[in-house]
Formats: sequence, C-alpha cells, structure tokens
Amino acid sequence: IKDIAREKETILFAKLKRGLLILVVVILSFSVCFILLSVAVTRKMLQPVKKVAQFAKEVGEGNFTATLDYESNDEIGAMADSMRKAVSNLGSLVKKLVNTSATMADSASHLLAIAYDLKDSSKEMENHSESATQETKKISTHMKNIETATGKINTQLGSISKFTEAVSDK
Repeated sequence: IKDIAREKETILFAKLKRGLLILVVVILSFSVCFILLSVAVTRKMLQPVKKVAQFAKEVGEGNFTATLDYESNDEIGAMADSMRKAVSNLGSLVKKLVNTSATMADSASHLLAIAYDLKDSSKEMENHSESATQETKKISTHMKNIETATGKINTQLGSISKFTEAVSDK
C-alpha cells in the first residue's frame, strides 16, 4: 500500500509540477505579450507627440515655414492646431518686424542724407556770411572815403563861395 501511495504521490507531484510549469509558461507568455502590446501602443501614442515635438524644434530653429500634418480630435490634435496658429502668428510678426526694420533703415538713410545736406548748406552759409562781412567792410571803407571826399568838396565849395562873394563885392 505504501508503494502505491508513493507511486500515486509521485504521479501527483509530477502532474502538479507539470501544471505549475504550464502555469508559469502561460503567465510568462501573457507577460511578454502584454509588454510587447504595451510597447506597440506606447509607440503608436507617442508618434503624434514626436511629430509635434519635431515641428516645435524646427520652429525653434527659425523655420517658420515648417508644416505639421497631424490632424486629430484629441488633446494632441488640439495642441497641434494651437502650435500651427502660434507659428502662423509668429511668422506674421517676424515679417512685420522685418518690414519695419527695413523702413527704419530707409528712414535712417534719408535722415543721414538730410544731415549731410544741412552740413553742406551750413558750410556754404558760413562761407557766404564771411564774404558778406568782407564786402560790408569794403563798403564801410568806401563810405568813409566818400565822407572824407564830401567833406573836402564842402570845404572847397565854401572857399569858392567866399571867393565869389569877395569878387562880387569889389
């Protein structure tokens, strides 16, 4: 009887070991399948995030013509739409800034040209002013000469008048 009990115990332990082995293999198989499925799902879920991140990187490097071709009705789709609008607005602002800078540079060039013209005109006025001062001094000298000559003429006229009176009285 003991031998039969041992034999049945051995068979039972063998079946139990086999059952445990099968259970472990099944659990490991499900675990591997779950891990592989999780990796696949994670990759599928991260693909749009990677597209949005690549788009953000390109824009961050200054490429305002970059495109994002992800469309969805989930949160990542909403984020993609917001980023496209932000990049469009940013691109418009950069264009306005470039145009404003060009206008300012053009205005600065015009102002510089005007400043040079004013400098040249000022120098010309200074030269003419010096010429006018010299001419005024010459006129003043001539006027003094005329005054002196007029004084001499008056003196001589006075002498002539006296001589004429003296001759008439005789």
